[in-house]
Amino acid sequence: MSKPYTLPLTRKDLFKNAYRMDLFTLLKISMLIAMFFIPLFVFFTANGYLESGVITKIDTTVANPDYRPLLEFRIYMDLFYIPCFMIASLGLSGAFSFFKKYTFNEGALIKRDFFGGIKENLKNSLLVSFFYSAVFYLLRFAVNYLSILDFTYFLVLSIFCWIFIFVLMIQVIFAFAQMPIYTNGFWTIIKTSFFCSCNQIFKGLLTVLCSFFPLILIPYFGIQILTYITMLLYIFLGFSNGVFLSLLYAEDSFDVLVNKKQFPSIYRKGLFQAPSSYLKDDDFLKDLDYE
Repeated sequence: MSKPYTLPLTRKDLFKNAYRMDLFTLLKISMLIAMFFIPLFVFFTANGYLESGVITKIDTTVANPDYRPLLEFRIYMDLFYIPCFMIASLGLSGAFSFFKKYTFNEGALIKRDFFGGIKENLKNSLLVSFFYSAVFYLLRFAVNYLSILDFTYFLVLSIFCWIFIFVLMIQVIFAFAQMPIYTNGFWTIIKTSFFCSCNQIFKGLLTVLCSFFPLILIPYFGIQILTYITMLLYIFLGFSNGVFLSLLYAEDSFDVLVNKKQFPSIYRKGLFQAPSSYLKDDDFLKDLDYE
């Protein structure tokens, strides 16, 4: 990633250049991130088998099946998402730090920037991931608990839940993207992420769809083979692709919302910037010396 190259004009060009330069580096980063997602993968697999066992015991031949055992099972099992997401966040923290160095043209090194990023942002990564994981759990808890009271609302509640999860994932992207760039505390990170996600909501939704949402959505289909294929794709390239794409989106938003006025020194950093002023032909001729 640290090879010299011509500065790109846009972050889209930067994304293309990365794949032309060093696909093997992206592969290594993706596999490093995957190491921190192992607990989440294990939980997905175990939870899928256990949930299937609960579903088989539900009598679906009656007019109004009793889904209470399944919903109660999910209320308790969803708690395991919190520690799994917290562990996974460490890998994301290292990857965001690595790609920040790359996108800012500061020379990215895996050993120094990936593992150094984890160490440097350890506290904020754990706090931020705990906060968003807890919100995620509360959203799921609300759906399951209210559905126990009246299952007719399950579909509507699930739709609203996924909408909120979408928005939550945009905030997570901004939270982890700003850690290696700015020196913000926990609450400042949360507030800034909320502000940025509200201002860049549509681009954020598209970014989430193309980055990490498939990894969260696919396991809920209950098709084990599809889940395994998705996991393999993310292990070998999906994680690095998702982090890189997310960071570029976040950096572009930071330039528009924050950097241009407050931090001009890092505005469009890593991208080619045309001189703000240039000499016209007439001015150039005036400076010439004639014999």
